Amino acid sequence: MLKSALLSAAALCGVHAATLNGTNSTSTSGYTKYSTVTGYFLQDDASTNASTFDYTATNFGLKSNFTGGSCGNLTDWQRFASVVNSLNANAPLNTVYKVFWLGRHGEGYHNAAETYYGTPAWNCWWSELTGNATVSWEDADLTAPGIKQAQIANAFWKSEIAVQKTPYPQSYYTSPLTRCTRTANITFSDLALPHYYPFVPTIKEFFREGISTHTCDHRSNKSVIAARFPTYKFEPGFAQVDPYWTGITAEPAPAQDIRSKKALDQVFAQDDHTWISVTSHSGEIASLLRVLGHRTFSLSTGAIIPVLVKGEFLPYSNATSTVAFTTSTYCTNGPPITSSSGVAQGCGIDCSIADEQRSTRTGIAQASISAKRSYAYAKPDFQAITAGEVVLADGTKHYRRRTANAEPSLLILALNQDAKSWSSDFRETTRTANDFMGLLVSTDLNLANVSIALLTSSASEFERIRLATDRLPFARVDIYLHSPFSIPGLSYDTRHDPALQLQRRSAIAGLRNYLVSRALRDEKHILWLDVDIVELSTRIVQTMLHHSDSNPEAGIITARCQQHKIENYDKNAWALNRDEKTLLEAIPHADREAAYTRLEKSRKTVPELIKDSKDDELFPLDSVGATILYLRADLVRQGAFFPTSRIVGATFGAAGWVGLESEGLCYSVKALKGGKCWVLGGRNWVRHSDWA
Repeated sequence: MLKSALLSAAALCGVHAATLNGTNSTSTSGYTKYSTVTGYFLQDDASTNASTFDYTATNFGLKSNFTGGSCGNLTDWQRFASVVNSLNANAPLNTVYKVFWLGRHGEGYHNAAETYYGTPAWNCWWSELTGNATVSWEDADLTAPGIKQAQIANAFWKSEIAVQKTPYPQSYYTSPLTRCTRTANITFSDLALPHYYPFVPTIKEFFREGISTHTCDHRSNKSVIAARFPTYKFEPGFAQVDPYWTGITAEPAPAQDIRSKKALDQVFAQDDHTWISVTSHSGEIASLLRVLGHRTFSLSTGAIIPVLVKGEFLPYSNATSTVAFTTSTYCTNGPPITSSSGVAQGCGIDCSIADEQRSTRTGIAQASISAKRSYAYAKPDFQAITAGEVVLADGTKHYRRRTANAEPSLLILALNQDAKSWSSDFRETTRTANDFMGLLVSTDLNLANVSIALLTSSASEFERIRLATDRLPFARVDIYLHSPFSIPGLSYDTRHDPALQLQRRSAIAGLRNYLVSRALRDEKHILWLDVDIVELSTRIVQTMLHHSDSNPEAGIITARCQQHKIENYDKNAWALNRDEKTLLEAIPHADREAAYTRLEKSRKTVPELIKDSKDDELFPLDSVGATILYLRADLVRQGAFFPTSRIVGATFGAAGWVGLESEGLCYSVKALKGGKCWVLGGRNWVRHSDWA
């Protein structure tokens, strides 16, 4: 058989046969050289236009006037099969010939989205999201037209086998991405195949699309694929979790070609069959064609081309080197107003220009914006990560992920009610958990030193948050699915209704206390961040940590929050006029209306406090907001909490008159060591989503 021939060839050439069974494409002993045998297919010819080529109208592109093949009343495909058999029969021991049917998947939702939004906006923005309000394109499935394209392929295969006597594929391979596994199933599963060549495809990792930051290239977990297609086989060593997609780094073309050659090496070394089907992607098929020495030939969605391949095992070194993945960039604030087409990923323009254009639209000055989301630290060792789910005693579902030997110093906490909680920005962009994780990446923190914990009331968001954190190298991840609080009339859109504030903020305070009590371990720092914060000034988190480490009194720190044309979005952060400190005492009911008026007139807002200040200054506060809020973890260990009722002026029989949730935090910790509240000065800020 062919594998035996290659192994014999390796022995004759004086190299170890094990070389052929490895995953490396080359070695110091020998390597496999590939070339395309031309003259048989239209797609081999420079005169064939790939954009107008129709495989169903051209007999898979097989020419009828090629030379060779058995005589007699044979179809063109029977003659070609005779040629291939003859080539193998007369080939040297170190050479084999195989025919690869390279099929591109049918149209996926990501293809439809790129067409809808346009390539520039897709590459720079939309491709980084998991979907929009209508569809999801993370590990995209087929659209209705994509299913139709696969059905056309199925019908054509049936016709070719019946009329042209086209050889059956003897082996089937597919990319692990859903659009390919689905296309292969529709195309081949109901063909009348011989029992000795059944449709049992092997899912092969290295036949996947070029690895980019696009979420459509993030494959599903092995268990999910197996549940969808239980008859498919996985190649040995196929990982449960996608080991390559990070959402941060991308695979350049030379690196893709190296792993494409590895995939071909494995097929040639381990598969004796001659007629092989590979269901893959436009980018990966282009890479395979480069490795095979074939001319550039782009396939439309659902298209198929055969390629006659010559593989020669040669006894000398032509070792390939590894090529590092590159860090991708994209615009942080949405699709660009102007951008360039023809780029595979990332922005086709300077993202800072697009962000500046967009900031002008919203009237927000963003001089210190970090326009590029990149990650400069080492990726995690996924072998050192364990994960699982449990149900806690109170019925809360808890997903926990741990990295061995990690010692995180910062715990990031956030609350999410449902999909709407992520909000939207610039009125047309729906945000998701992935956007929030992208915001954390933009902080330039080493996430290996960070724990993250989120609490949600939505089962679907619980899963989406898990997926969003899946490829990020957090030291610890804790996600809690908690029973939602029920307040009549409350929704994301009505959350600022004054009539609902007491109940709403009391419930939020309880959830904050629950989450921090569940999630805090041995971290030194805690950062609360609202999930509808969309932008942070450069290194604002590091600035907070620095102040806490260098100033024993700086145990609680917040920053100015702006939104759209609103300079001061978070009005819960303020400082009292020094002459009005009696307002932080008990106020009789009869005097409270007057006290509210005094409070409104006497307190200073954050913009007033930090006006003309320097970036490294701190200003004391009597109340903080929690859009972004730093706490020294030891304050929590000493008893700091978010009051669930008005704490200022509270007595043993009655609630106080102000000081609910974050507004009461400073009051509750003032007797603790380091229990003072501050706001950052200068150009430190966060921006709330443009929900209005």
